[in-house]
Amino acid sequence: MISHRSINQTGTPKYQAIAAELAQAILNGQLAAGEKLPPHRVLAKRLGVTTGTVSRAYASLEQQALAQARVGDGTYVRNLDRGAADPAQVSAAAYIDMAQNVAIATEEAPALLRALATLGRSGANLNEVLKYQPEAGAQRHRIAGAAWLARFGTSGAWNRVMVTHGAQHAIAGVLRTIARPGDTLLTESLSYPGMLALARSMRLQVIGVEMDAQGLLPETWRAGPFAVALRQTGVLVRTMDHFAVGRTPTPHAVRISLNKPASIEQLRSGLQTIAAVLNDPPPALMDP
Repeated sequence: MISHRSINQTGTPKYQAIAAELAQAILNGQLAAGEKLPPHRVLAKRLGVTTGTVSRAYASLEQQALAQARVGDGTYVRNLDRGAADPAQVSAAAYIDMAQNVAIATEEAPALLRALATLGRSGANLNEVLKYQPEAGAQRHRIAGAAWLARFGTSGAWNRVMVTHGAQHAIAGVLRTIARPGDTLLTESLSYPGMLALARSMRLQVIGVEMDAQGLLPETWRAGPFAVALRQTGVLVRTMDHFAVGRTPTPHAVRISLNKPASIEQLRSGLQTIAAVLNDPPPALMDP
Protein backbone atom coordinates (compact mmCIF):
# COMPACT_ATOMS: atom_id res chain seq x y z
CA MET A 1 0.00 0.00 0.00
CA ILE A 2 2.82 2.41 0.92
CA SER A 3 6.37 1.93 -0.31
CA HIS A 4 9.67 3.46 0.74
CA ARG A 5 10.10 4.75 -2.82
CA SER A 6 6.78 6.60 -2.81
CA ILE A 7 7.58 8.56 0.33
CA ASN A 8 11.22 9.25 -0.50
CA GLN A 9 10.89 10.41 -4.12
CA THR A 10 8.03 12.88 -3.92
CA GLY A 11 10.02 15.83 -2.61
CA THR A 12 7.32 16.52 -0.03
CA PRO A 13 7.58 15.99 3.73
CA LYS A 14 7.36 12.31 4.58
CA TYR A 15 4.26 12.67 6.77
CA GLN A 16 2.42 14.37 3.90
CA ALA A 17 3.47 11.62 1.48
CA ILE A 18 2.26 8.93 3.90
CA ALA A 19 -1.02 10.76 4.47
CA ALA A 20 -1.54 11.15 0.72
CA GLU A 21 -0.95 7.43 0.08
CA LEU A 22 -3.37 6.45 2.88
CA ALA A 23 -5.96 8.99 1.72
CA GLN A 24 -5.82 7.54 -1.81
CA ALA A 25 -6.25 4.03 -0.42
CA ILE A 26 -9.29 5.15 1.58
CA LEU A 27 -10.89 7.00 -1.32
CA ASN A 28 -10.48 4.15 -3.80
CA GLY A 29 -11.80 1.58 -1.36
CA GLN A 30 -8.57 -0.28 -0.58
CA LEU A 31 -9.13 0.61 3.08
CA ALA A 32 -12.73 0.00 4.07
CA ALA A 33 -14.80 2.10 6.45
CA GLY A 34 -14.23 0.99 10.03
CA GLU A 35 -10.89 -0.68 9.23
CA LYS A 36 -8.14 -0.09 11.75
CA LEU A 37 -4.97 1.55 10.47
CA PRO A 38 -1.62 0.01 11.47
CA PRO A 39 -0.30 1.05 14.90
CA HIS A 40 2.09 4.00 14.80
CA ARG A 41 5.15 1.97 15.77
CA VAL A 42 4.40 -0.84 13.34
CA LEU A 43 3.97 1.45 10.33
CA ALA A 44 6.97 3.57 11.35
CA LYS A 45 9.20 0.48 11.49
CA ARG A 46 7.86 -0.77 8.17
CA LEU A 47 8.55 2.53 6.39
CA GLY A 48 11.75 3.42 8.21
CA VAL A 49 10.42 6.66 9.69
CA THR A 50 9.79 7.92 13.21
CA THR A 51 6.55 7.36 15.11
CA GLY A 52 6.15 11.13 15.17
CA THR A 53 6.03 11.16 11.36
CA VAL A 54 3.26 8.54 11.36
CA SER A 55 1.39 10.46 14.07
CA ARG A 56 1.45 13.62 11.91
CA ALA A 57 0.24 11.60 8.91
CA TYR A 58 -2.69 10.19 10.89
CA ALA A 59 -3.49 13.63 12.23
CA SER A 60 -3.63 14.90 8.64
CA LEU A 61 -6.14 12.15 7.80
CA GLU A 62 -8.27 13.23 10.76
CA GLN A 63 -8.22 16.84 9.53
CA GLN A 64 -9.45 15.59 6.15
CA ALA A 65 -12.26 13.66 7.92
CA LEU A 66 -10.89 10.41 6.50
CA ALA A 67 -9.93 8.79 9.81
CA GLN A 68 -10.85 8.95 13.46
CA ALA A 69 -8.60 8.26 16.45
CA ARG A 70 -9.92 6.49 19.54
CA VAL A 71 -8.02 7.03 22.76
CA GLY A 72 -6.22 3.83 23.70
CA ASP A 73 -7.64 1.90 20.74
CA GLY A 74 -5.98 3.21 17.58
CA THR A 75 -7.02 5.06 14.42
CA TYR A 76 -9.90 3.89 12.19
CA VAL A 77 -11.09 4.73 8.68
CA ARG A 78 -14.20 6.89 8.73
CA ASN A 79 -17.31 6.17 6.70
CA LEU A 80 -17.35 8.51 3.70
CA ASP A 81 -21.08 7.95 3.15
CA ARG A 82 -22.62 10.91 4.98
CA GLY A 83 -25.98 9.15 5.07
CA ALA A 84 -24.65 6.10 6.90
CA ALA A 85 -23.57 5.77 10.49
CA ASP A 86 -19.82 5.92 11.07
CA PRO A 87 -18.64 2.44 12.21
CA ALA A 88 -16.07 4.07 14.48
CA GLN A 89 -18.76 6.09 16.23
CA VAL A 90 -21.19 3.15 16.34
CA SER A 91 -18.53 0.92 17.89
CA ALA A 92 -17.64 3.55 20.47
CA ALA A 93 -21.32 4.04 21.34
CA ALA A 94 -21.70 0.29 21.85
CA TYR A 95 -19.46 0.39 24.92
CA ILE A 96 -21.00 0.57 28.39
CA ASP A 97 -18.74 3.21 29.91
CA MET A 98 -18.01 2.28 33.52
CA ALA A 99 -14.59 3.91 33.54
CA GLN A 100 -15.83 7.14 35.11
CA ASN A 101 -17.83 7.64 38.27
CA VAL A 102 -20.56 9.99 37.06
CA ALA A 103 -24.17 10.36 38.11
CA ILE A 104 -26.83 8.89 35.86
CA ALA A 105 -28.74 11.65 34.05
CA THR A 106 -32.26 12.09 35.38
CA GLU A 107 -34.42 15.22 35.23
CA GLU A 108 -31.68 17.84 35.63
CA ALA A 109 -32.08 19.29 32.12
CA PRO A 110 -35.84 20.06 32.41
CA ALA A 111 -35.30 21.45 35.92
CA LEU A 112 -32.52 23.70 34.64
CA LEU A 113 -34.71 24.91 31.77
CA ARG A 114 -37.48 25.80 34.23
CA ALA A 115 -35.04 27.60 36.51
CA LEU A 116 -33.57 29.62 33.64
CA ALA A 117 -37.06 30.47 32.37
CA THR A 118 -37.96 31.76 35.85
CA LEU A 119 -34.80 33.86 35.98
CA GLY A 120 -35.55 35.26 32.52
CA ARG A 121 -38.90 36.59 33.71
CA SER A 122 -37.29 38.62 36.49
CA GLY A 123 -34.68 41.19 35.58
CA ALA A 124 -33.76 41.74 39.24
CA ASN A 125 -33.10 38.05 39.87
CA LEU A 126 -31.10 37.73 36.67
CA ASN A 127 -28.93 40.71 37.55
CA GLU A 128 -28.28 39.22 40.99
CA VAL A 129 -27.16 35.91 39.53
CA LEU A 130 -24.77 37.65 37.12
CA LYS A 131 -22.99 39.46 39.96
CA TYR A 132 -20.07 38.11 41.94
CA GLN A 133 -21.47 35.82 44.63
CA PRO A 134 -20.40 35.69 48.30
CA GLU A 135 -17.52 33.28 48.89
CA ALA A 136 -19.60 31.06 51.19
CA GLY A 137 -22.68 31.23 48.97
CA ALA A 138 -25.87 33.31 48.99
CA GLN A 139 -27.50 33.57 52.40
CA ARG A 140 -30.84 32.17 51.24
CA HIS A 141 -29.07 29.13 49.81
CA ARG A 142 -27.17 28.58 53.04
CA ILE A 143 -30.41 28.86 55.04
CA ALA A 144 -32.07 26.30 52.78
CA GLY A 145 -29.09 23.98 53.13
CA ALA A 146 -29.06 24.33 56.91
CA ALA A 147 -32.76 23.47 57.08
CA TRP A 148 -32.15 20.32 55.04
CA LEU A 149 -29.13 19.30 57.15
CA ALA A 150 -31.12 19.80 60.37
CA ARG A 151 -33.09 16.67 59.47
CA PHE A 152 -29.92 14.68 60.15
CA GLY A 153 -29.31 16.05 63.62
CA THR A 154 -27.15 19.09 62.87
CA SER A 155 -27.56 22.41 64.64
CA GLY A 156 -29.37 24.02 61.71
CA ALA A 157 -27.19 27.13 61.97
CA TRP A 158 -27.00 28.62 58.47
CA ASN A 159 -23.79 30.56 59.24
CA ARG A 160 -21.99 27.20 59.56
CA VAL A 161 -23.03 26.10 56.06
CA MET A 162 -20.96 26.81 52.95
CA VAL A 163 -22.17 26.33 49.37
CA THR A 164 -19.62 24.63 47.10
CA HIS A 165 -19.45 23.83 43.41
CA GLY A 166 -19.61 20.07 43.92
CA ALA A 167 -17.97 17.44 46.12
CA GLN A 168 -14.43 18.02 44.80
CA HIS A 169 -14.64 21.70 45.71
CA ALA A 170 -15.94 20.79 49.18
CA ILE A 171 -13.16 18.26 49.81
CA ALA A 172 -10.55 20.75 48.63
CA GLY A 173 -11.94 23.42 50.96
CA VAL A 174 -11.84 21.10 53.98
CA LEU A 175 -8.34 19.75 53.28
CA ARG A 176 -6.86 23.18 52.60
CA THR A 177 -8.31 24.35 55.92
CA ILE A 178 -7.04 21.56 58.16
CA ALA A 179 -4.04 20.04 56.33
CA ARG A 180 -0.60 21.27 55.42
CA PRO A 181 1.99 19.90 52.95
CA GLY A 182 3.64 16.81 54.40
CA ASP A 183 0.67 15.85 56.60
CA THR A 184 -0.70 12.30 56.53
CA LEU A 185 -4.18 11.63 55.18
CA LEU A 186 -6.01 8.40 56.04
CA THR A 187 -8.49 7.18 53.43
CA GLU A 188 -10.30 3.96 52.58
CA SER A 189 -7.99 1.41 50.98
CA LEU A 190 -10.08 1.82 47.79
CA SER A 191 -10.48 5.59 47.65
CA TYR A 192 -12.05 8.27 45.48
CA PRO A 193 -9.64 9.23 42.64
CA GLY A 194 -10.44 12.91 43.14
CA MET A 195 -9.23 12.65 46.73
CA LEU A 196 -5.93 11.10 45.61
CA ALA A 197 -5.41 13.79 42.96
CA LEU A 198 -6.07 16.51 45.51
CA ALA A 199 -3.69 14.89 48.02
CA ARG A 200 -0.93 14.83 45.39
CA SER A 201 -1.47 18.49 44.56
CA MET A 202 -1.21 19.37 48.27
CA ARG A 203 1.80 17.06 48.81
CA LEU A 204 -0.02 14.99 51.42
CA GLN A 205 1.01 11.44 52.32
CA VAL A 206 -1.94 9.09 51.74
CA ILE A 207 -2.32 5.87 53.74
CA GLY A 208 -5.09 3.40 52.90
CA VAL A 209 -6.94 1.97 55.89
CA GLU A 210 -8.85 -1.31 56.03
CA MET A 211 -12.62 -0.89 56.08
CA ASP A 212 -15.87 -2.80 56.15
CA ALA A 213 -19.48 -1.93 55.27
CA GLN A 214 -19.67 0.36 58.31
CA GLY A 215 -16.55 2.40 57.56
CA LEU A 216 -12.89 2.56 58.58
CA LEU A 217 -11.40 -0.09 60.88
CA PRO A 218 -8.61 1.00 63.28
CA GLU A 219 -5.60 -1.30 63.11
CA THR A 220 -5.82 -1.88 66.87
CA TRP A 221 -9.34 -3.29 66.74
CA ARG A 222 -9.65 -7.05 67.19
CA ALA A 223 -12.93 -8.96 67.38
CA GLY A 224 -11.53 -11.73 69.59
CA PRO A 225 -10.74 -9.59 72.66
CA PHE A 226 -14.05 -7.78 72.13
CA ALA A 227 -15.97 -11.08 72.29
CA VAL A 228 -14.03 -12.08 75.43
CA ALA A 229 -14.78 -8.75 77.11
CA LEU A 230 -18.50 -9.12 76.36
CA ARG A 231 -18.57 -12.72 77.60
CA GLN A 232 -17.26 -11.47 80.95
CA THR A 233 -20.30 -9.16 81.17
CA GLY A 234 -22.75 -11.94 80.29
CA VAL A 235 -23.24 -11.20 76.58
CA LEU A 236 -22.29 -13.84 74.01
CA VAL A 237 -21.24 -12.92 70.47
CA ARG A 238 -19.26 -14.88 67.91
CA THR A 239 -16.30 -13.71 65.86
CA MET A 240 -16.81 -14.10 62.15
CA ASP A 241 -14.00 -16.67 62.04
CA HIS A 242 -16.65 -19.17 63.12
CA PHE A 243 -18.62 -18.53 59.94
CA ALA A 244 -15.89 -17.76 57.39
CA VAL A 245 -15.67 -20.00 54.32
CA GLY A 246 -12.26 -21.65 54.00
CA ARG A 247 -9.46 -20.04 55.96
CA THR A 248 -10.12 -16.38 55.19
CA PRO A 249 -9.07 -14.42 58.32
CA THR A 250 -11.63 -11.95 59.68
CA PRO A 251 -9.94 -10.42 62.73
CA HIS A 252 -12.19 -7.33 62.80
CA ALA A 253 -15.68 -8.85 62.50
CA VAL A 254 -18.22 -10.22 64.94
CA ARG A 255 -21.67 -11.73 64.43
CA ILE A 256 -24.56 -10.67 66.62
CA SER A 257 -27.84 -12.59 66.59
CA LEU A 258 -30.96 -10.48 67.08
CA ASN A 259 -33.22 -13.53 67.37
CA LYS A 260 -31.47 -15.49 70.11
CA PRO A 261 -32.44 -13.32 73.15
CA ALA A 262 -35.59 -14.55 74.89
CA SER A 263 -37.20 -11.12 75.07
CA ILE A 264 -36.98 -7.55 73.81
CA GLU A 265 -35.74 -6.51 77.23
CA GLN A 266 -32.92 -9.04 77.05
CA LEU A 267 -32.01 -7.87 73.55
CA ARG A 268 -32.02 -4.24 74.67
CA SER A 269 -29.83 -5.07 77.67
CA GLY A 270 -27.37 -6.95 75.47
CA LEU A 271 -27.07 -4.14 72.96
CA GLN A 272 -26.60 -1.59 75.74
CA THR A 273 -23.79 -3.71 77.16
CA ILE A 274 -22.14 -3.92 73.73
CA ALA A 275 -22.36 -0.14 73.38
CA ALA A 276 -20.85 0.33 76.84
CA VAL A 277 -17.88 -1.90 76.02
CA LEU A 278 -17.31 -0.10 72.72
CA ASN A 279 -17.43 3.30 74.41
CA ASP A 280 -15.10 2.28 77.26
CA PRO A 281 -13.04 -0.70 76.06
CA PRO A 282 -10.73 -2.56 78.45
CA PRO A 283 -6.99 -2.29 77.70
CA ALA A 284 -6.84 -5.81 76.26
CA LEU A 285 -9.41 -4.86 73.61
CA MET A 286 -7.16 -2.21 72.15
CA ASP A 287 -3.96 -4.27 72.05
CA PRO A 288 -2.66 -4.66 68.46
